[in-house]
Amino acid sequence: MKRKILIIIGFFAFSYYGISQNLIPEFKTESIEIRFTKYLNGCMPDPENTIGNEYVYRLKGQIFKDNDGRIPSLQDGFNGKTAQSTPWETLSELVAAYKAKDVKKIKSLYNKSSQAKVSAIFEGENAQNALNTLSQCGEVKILMGFEYQNGYYAIVETENLGINSNYFILEKGKYKLSALADKNPASWNLALYWKFRPKEFLKPVKISKPDSIALNETRNMVFRLSSQGSWIIIFRDKAGEPVLSYAQDGGYRDNDNKWQQVSLSFGAANMIAKGNYTLYAIESNYPVQVVNDEMKSKALPIIIKVY
Repeated sequence: MKRKILIIIGFFAFSYYGISQNLIPEFKTESIEIRFTKYLNGCMPDPENTIGNEYVYRLKGQIFKDNDGRIPSLQDGFNGKTAQSTPWETLSELVAAYKAKDVKKIKSLYNKSSQAKVSAIFEGENAQNALNTLSQCGEVKILMGFEYQNGYYAIVETENLGINSNYFILEKGKYKLSALADKNPASWNLALYWKFRPKEFLKPVKISKPDSIALNETRNMVFRLSSQGSWIIIFRDKAGEPVLSYAQDGGYRDNDNKWQQVSLSFGAANMIAKGNYTLYAIESNYPVQVVNDEMKSKALPIIIKVY
């Protein structure tokens, strides 16, 4: 009788573990490529991976679409335990440990060389703040992972904390998280790519703008956009100089309360001297602060007199 009970308990434990494993994203390795404009704000120069005006990264790893990279939660039936045989299994345990504020568990998922740094974060004077913040990460999705240096690099998107990165080292058949001192531009630039996911510039539709403006005056320009949340960038045709003004639909510097329409303030003092000027406007899905060679070909010309 005891033997039968043990077998039944063992069966249910195995089944529950199997269910948990099925929720974790599949881990596979293939050739992948990501390319994007080298003019993306904040990117580090990377001549080795530059082709024309783009950064091109050819890697061994995987890119997830939509919800394919979603990390399971306890509400999904995940029990917080895995064999740690893939980075995604270890990451799933880490997210569960964050939400449970389980410092002992968090530390156990890091390799030996990282323990001092992990202890400083989760057992130091700001430990409670760190735990409170990470426990509120919300839903977590893997965006991409790739072989990097002697380990594996993952870029994830958290519902409440934005884009984050994790680095894994394979030790004795298990993937352990590891601190990474990295000065290589590739990992930084790829994280920025996922933060902004830059698309091609678009020509906005001008709704209104002043034909003339006094040198000491500020007036509004209004533009219709193709997508909610996009940016309007106003600039002169001088690569390398700061743009004149920019605003985000429904956000930064937008004086309009209509979606897909931006009203931004333009001060003629930016022009320094009186005269007739041709300015340009583009729609972008990310902020641009410095004029680059790609902008003018997609831009809407704006002729204005400054008096």
